[in-house]
Amino acid sequence: MQYYILKEINSVGKIEDGKAYLYDKEKANWQFDNANFLRSRVSHYQGDTAQHPADNNPIPSLAQQVSEDEAQKYINMRL
Repeated sequence: MQYYILKEINSVGKIEDGKAYLYDKEKANWQFDNANFLRSRVSHYQGDTAQHPADNNPIPSLAQQVSEDEAQKYINMRL
């Protein structure tokens, strides 16, 4: 399982068994990412570095990969 901090929406996402989820703070559970929001950020993060010069590289800030513990801490801080 992979966890990501998504600062632009102040949330956490995860990819589990090939499926993407976003944490819903109001419902306090994981919701399937129907809009592919997380995957679009992860694909930019893992994109071809030749397309993203090192001197102009804002892409990793879209989805920061973190451990499960870090994701849980972020969730707990935001509630």
